[in-house]
Amino acid sequence: MPPSQTSRLSLEGRGLSRFRVHSSDGWLSAFPQQWMQSDTSNVAIDVYANNVGLALGTHTGTLTIERAVEETAGEAALYEEAQTIHVTHAVLPRDDGGPESYGR
Repeated sequence: MPPSQTSRLSLEGRGLSRFRVHSSDGWLSAFPQQWMQSDTSNVAIDVYANNVGLALGTHTGTLTIERAVEETAGEAALYEEAQTIHVTHAVLPRDDGGPESYGR
């Protein structure tokens, strides 16, 4: 797997807020997947692309960041979309014939 690329996000919160991230595709992931963040801080998210099973060529996906808008003890939180990150990932042939990747 190629090294991750890091995105630093500053997301508007309401005091201390809970966030989570979802991927549109199985080859695309991010860490952390959930976190707490104050409205005066930012968070670094590592973005990973897994080439296993991907054909040579360009692949696009999205990471959707969601903010909890309502939390009640003992019940699931309600979330709203806070930000979307569009990802383009290229799988290129290597000199030895195996796949090589490049993401942005």
